Amino acid sequence: MFSSAFSDETPDSYLLPKPSILEYPSEIEIRRKKADDDEVNLYCTSWRFAAETNNLAPWKTIPAECTDYVKDYVLGRGYSTDLERVSEEASIFANSVEFSGDGKDIWIFDIDETLLSNLPYYIDHGFGYTFSQSLPLQFYLKLRLTSQIFRTIHHYNICDTIDDDGEFGFGDLCRLELFDHSEFDRWVERGVAPAIEPSLKLYQRVIDLGYKVFLLTGRKESHRLVTVENLINAGFQNWDKLILRYILKSLIRNVALLVFKWSCFCYANV
Repeated sequence: MFSSAFSDETPDSYLLPKPSILEYPSEIEIRRKKADDDEVNLYCTSWRFAAETNNLAPWKTIPAECTDYVKDYVLGRGYSTDLERVSEEASIFANSVEFSGDGKDIWIFDIDETLLSNLPYYIDHGFGYTFSQSLPLQFYLKLRLTSQIFRTIHHYNICDTIDDDGEFGFGDLCRLELFDHSEFDRWVERGVAPAIEPSLKLYQRVIDLGYKVFLLTGRKESHRLVTVENLINAGFQNWDKLILRYILKSLIRNVALLVFKWSCFCYANV
């Protein structure tokens, strides 16, 4: 009876209107921000990979939009996982080498960001950013309309922030901080750089296997004593040679001179 009573009706005759799904402005903004964050994360990951593989043209600062990305990476699990992975792979290789027995099996370590971490220095320097006071609204709006290219050339950006209470703030002028060699030298002279723990384990493993260990660094010869003290205090001992910048330059110059003389000798005897 029920089905026949409605047999002449179309299927849509008595359908109720479909409920509308309302999106509040805050929800729309959250989704838009997530999309923007995903785009920045993709861009910064690509930039980091290019930098690590030495495929970038000479650069002076990290991209303005990658400041938080760099901070989250080096303070998070990603950086420590990468350090552990590199050390594990290097240890596997070290174990695989068959020594020749002539005492010339040498393992070379860099110092900064290989054995010793300068992360405390970069934390103090905002991972490449410095912040000034908040800007008046009219200047904030004007600078927002300024091209990103112009801002990048002049090493500044506009940073919107959220404080600890969740309040949105705008108008902070953040300036990209160029690497300051003098400031970094003062950090080196303090001699307090901590060990990178996975590298310390690899260092000990390499020595236990019988390798001679050479330390090669771009630090100045004038920083030899503080570097030695810093390394020992951080747990690195018993290396065979420490080569700093002045000696390194002399070696390169001597090798270049030797190559030049040899090429002259070969030419003269053709």
